[in-house]
Amino acid sequence: MQSLLVDQFDEASYQYGCGNFAAAAALFKDLVAMRYAPAATSLSQLYLNGEGVPRDPATAVELLEKGIAWGDANAAWNLAAIYHSGGFGVPHDAAKSREYFLKAKQLGCTLPIDDFVREGG
Repeated sequence: MQSLLVDQFDEASYQYGCGNFAAAAALFKDLVAMRYAPAATSLSQLYLNGEGVPRDPATAVELLEKGIAWGDANAAWNLAAIYHSGGFGVPHDAAKSREYFLKAKQLGCTLPIDDFVREGG
């Protein structure tokens, strides 16, 4: 089963890279329905940018929260960065930013975190 999920994720990522955003979104949505964490993170980016789906930051945040609940460190880092910057129509929130950066670190994220946590998000 895991191999099928990875294959579908690769196909969704390929469609995204080709600019076929609606096709990518449909594939990512199917994977999210199967609780595949990286797909929730990828689909959130489509909602943040309005690519293949209507722009919807609230749905993007919900998808990132699902990705975090399913163990995706990148989802935690992305959500922390959004709260840190106050981007995409999501208000800046230093406390949430710090919380999600720490969660990303706990989940094994290798992206830069310590400087963000030290400065308070």
